[in-house]
Amino acid sequence: MSTTPSVSQINLDKFRSSSLFSGIDGKNSTIVIIDDAIKLSHPLFGPDTNGDKVADRFRYPNDPSAPKNPNDPKFSGDFSGDADTYPGVEHPDPDPNPEIYKFINHGTAVSSIAATTAPGTNIIHLKVFPDDGSDASAQDIKEALDWVFANAAQFNVTAVNMSFGSGDFSQEDRSFDYVQPIEQLAAKGIPVIAATGNNFQGKPGVINTAAAPYTISVGAVDKGDKLADFSQRHPLLTDILAPGVDITGATYNGGTKTDNNGTSFAAPQITGVVALAQELAVREMNRKLTVPELTNLLKTTGVEVKDEQMNGVYRRVDMYGLGEGILTTKATGGILPTTQGDRLAGTVGNDYMAGFDGNDELLGNGGDDTLIGGKGNDTINGSLGNDAMTGGDGDDLYLVDSNADVIVEVVNGGKDQVTATSSYALSENLENLDLDGNKASNGTGNSLDNLIQGNNAKNQLSGSDGNDELHGRTGDDLLVGDLGDDRLFGDADNDSLIGGLGSDWLAGGEGRDTLRGGLDADRFVFNTLGKGADRIADFKASQDDQILVSARGFGGKLKLGDLSKKRFTLGSRATGKQAQFIYDAKDGELFYDSDGIGGRKQTLFAELAPKSALSRADIAVIA
Repeated sequence: MSTTPSVSQINLDKFRSSSLFSGIDGKNSTIVIIDDAIKLSHPLFGPDTNGDKVADRFRYPNDPSAPKNPNDPKFSGDFSGDADTYPGVEHPDPDPNPEIYKFINHGTAVSSIAATTAPGTNIIHLKVFPDDGSDASAQDIKEALDWVFANAAQFNVTAVNMSFGSGDFSQEDRSFDYVQPIEQLAAKGIPVIAATGNNFQGKPGVINTAAAPYTISVGAVDKGDKLADFSQRHPLLTDILAPGVDITGATYNGGTKTDNNGTSFAAPQITGVVALAQELAVREMNRKLTVPELTNLLKTTGVEVKDEQMNGVYRRVDMYGLGEGILTTKATGGILPTTQGDRLAGTVGNDYMAGFDGNDELLGNGGDDTLIGGKGNDTINGSLGNDAMTGGDGDDLYLVDSNADVIVEVVNGGKDQVTATSSYALSENLENLDLDGNKASNGTGNSLDNLIQGNNAKNQLSGSDGNDELHGRTGDDLLVGDLGDDRLFGDADNDSLIGGLGSDWLAGGEGRDTLRGGLDADRFVFNTLGKGADRIADFKASQDDQILVSARGFGGKLKLGDLSKKRFTLGSRATGKQAQFIYDAKDGELFYDSDGIGGRKQTLFAELAPKSALSRADIAVIA
C-alpha cells in the first residue's frame, strides 16, 4: 500500500522505473519527522520482525540501541510517543480517552507519506506536541533539532520534516530559538523541510517555521497542478510545491485516510524526495548535495505553476527531473543547471545532462551521452560517440556526427533542425535536416513537412511522406520527393530530381539536370537561362504538368501569367519580333529567344521526350 497517489503527478513512478535511477530508494539514510505522536506499529511502516510493536525501520530516542545525549534530561521520553503505549488504543471501540488519540493521526500520516516516498529510509520520529493537542513550544522544537544535530552522523540523517507552525510572515524571521539549529543542520547539508501553512489570506506570507532561514519551504498544489486555495505562499519564502490535496496517509488505528489536505502533507513528500536525491548524489558524485544545491535543483527541475490569485510563478517538484539535474551536475563537474539558459559541457565519458528551461547549449564531448534540452530553443551537440538527444519544447538545433546518434523529439515540440556531418534519417517529430561538410552523405525525411538540405558533395535526399522541400546545393545530387506535394531544388551541378506521388515543384538550377515529376500535376521550374539545359523525363500535358519560367531570369520583357499566342511557336526557329519560346516537337527541344528574329541567339533550356505534346498553355511565367 502506498500513501502517495501523487507518485505520477511528481514523476516518482517514472523515476522508480528508470534504469538511470535503479535501486535508489533512500537506503542507508534516516529522515527525521518532528511532529505529534505516531503509531509506530502501523503496517505502512513495514515489518516488525521482533513483535515489539515498533516497525523495524524506526530509529527513535526511546530505542535502547540509540545513542543517548546525557545533557538532555528530556531525551528519554518527551520527543517520541507510540500510540500503543497509551491505554485503550488497541481497543478503539470505545476509546477511553479519544481526545488524546486524535492528535496521533497527524504525526502518523506525515511520517507515512515521507516513508513511502523513500521506502528504503530509516525513520526517527520526535514528538514535540503535548498530548492535549496544544502547540509545541519553540524551546521543545529547538531541543529536538539540537538532538538531530548532535546525532546526525550516527544515523546518517538526510532531512528533517516540520509540518507545523503558525502566523503569516512576509520576510525571513530569525526571532525563534530553533533558527540556530536549523542553520547548523544546513551547514552540515541537512535541510529542514517546512510546510508553508494552510491559512492563505490573499496576500504573500508563510508560517513561522517556513519563514526561518535555511529551510526548504513547501506549498501545496491540487491534483490539477493548481495552487491549493488554502496554501500560504510567498515569492521569496516558498521554495517548492508538492501535491497537498486528497493525500492518503496512515492513521493511528492501523488504517488509512484518503482525504488529507494541507501543506503538512505536501512537505513530507519533499522530505522523501530529498532522501532519494542524496542517495543518488552520493552514488553518482561521491558526495551529498548542499542545501543551496538541493533548493536550486528542486526549483530548476520542477514544473512551472502559475499563481493566478497573486500573479506569481512557483515550481512543483518533479522527481525524475531532479534526478536528471543531479546527473547533469555530475557531468558538468558541479555546475548546476538553471532556468535561464545554460552552456553546459560534459566529460569524455558517458554523460547525462539536462538543460531544463531556457535556451540551453549542451555539449556532450566524448562518450555516449544523453542530452536533454527541456523547454526553450536549445542547441544540443553530442560530439564524439553515439549519443541520445532530446530537445523538448522549443525550436531546437541538434548537431550530430554519426548516424548512430539518436534523437527523440516530442510531438508539437517546435520547429527543430538536425545538422549532420554524416548520413542521417530524421526520426519522428523532427522537421528539418541540414547536411554539413564536404563528405558525400544521404538525408532522409519523415512523415512531417521537412526541409532537407544537402552539403557541398554528392547527396541523396529523400523527403518520404509529407510536403517536403529539398535542396541539393553543390554536387551531383539525387533528390526524391516521394509522397506528398514536394518542392525540389537541385541548385548547382548536374542533379536528378524525382517528384514521386503528388503535385511537385522541380527546379534543377544550374547544371544539366534530369527532372522526373512522377504522378499528378507537376511544375518544372526554370529560374535562369544559359546555365545548362535540363531534361524533363516524363512531361505529360494530359496530367496537367506545366513548365514555369522566371521573367527575371529569362528577360525579354515577359509578362507574368499564361503565354500570349505570339510568345510561343512550334519549329526550330523564332517567327516573331518579340521574345518567343520555340518548341521543336521532333526532338523535344524547348528554346527561348529573347528578341525573336532579332540578332540574339536562341538558347536551349529544356529537353522533353521526342514528340511530347506541348503547347503555349503548358508554359507560364512567374516572377
